[in-house]
Amino acid sequence: KHVLYSRDGGNFMNADNKYRLSEGEDIYMCVTTTGGRNSLAITEKTIEEGDYCDMPIVFSLGEDIVIKDRGDDVMNYRQFTADNSGFAIFEAASQTVIENYWSIYFRTDCDSKTIDYVREDITDSKGNVVGRSYKIPVTADTDYLFEIMSFDNKGVDVVFKTHFEEAKQGDVCATAIPIKQLGDTIKIDNTPESTVWHKYVADNTGFYTIYAKIGRG
Repeated sequence: KHVLYSRDGGNFMNADNKYRLSEGEDIYMCVTTTGGRNSLAITEKTIEEGDYCDMPIVFSLGEDIVIKDRGDDVMNYRQFTADNSGFAIFEAASQTVIENYWSIYFRTDCDSKTIDYVREDITDSKGNVVGRSYKIPVTADTDYLFEIMSFDNKGVDVVFKTHFEEAKQGDVCATAIPIKQLGDTIKIDNTPESTVWHKYVADNTGFYTIYAKIGRG
């Protein structure tokens, strides 16, 4: 796949238009002029792996992700496959990620919705914030995209360390806590930001009602 640049040059105006084309794809150009000296030139540039959602750089959890400093508002795409159900952890020991408000997204493919994640600050022994971590739930044998909008870092690359964390019972959908029988009371921990998964297998075809008592305190 390639990127096509077209340029219209002249004494008073220079214009550049960039088009993404696949190999073998046709593009037609119609140029209309009103006099004077004009020119048109076409150049080609190969797309770098990792620059587009459908051409991500593939990695495995446990490997470091190095984001090269390429200026402001640059999208970077990475992809991994979860071997087991649990959590994928991404950690960046960089003030740039925090101070420049880097945008981080996770999804299963280019067209899917973004996946919610837990973001936490990384602190040193004195309580100073030195980095940031991202934790997302993953399901075994599923592909995930890691998207990063990076900003200028004064020539320094940013490294994300990655690893897998096993999920306890109830932490993710794949480890949902079974509800043994109808009428069982499910106790809900009131700890902030807590998420617990439960699962019930229907005994019969029909309507089932969930009664919830939810409140503060």
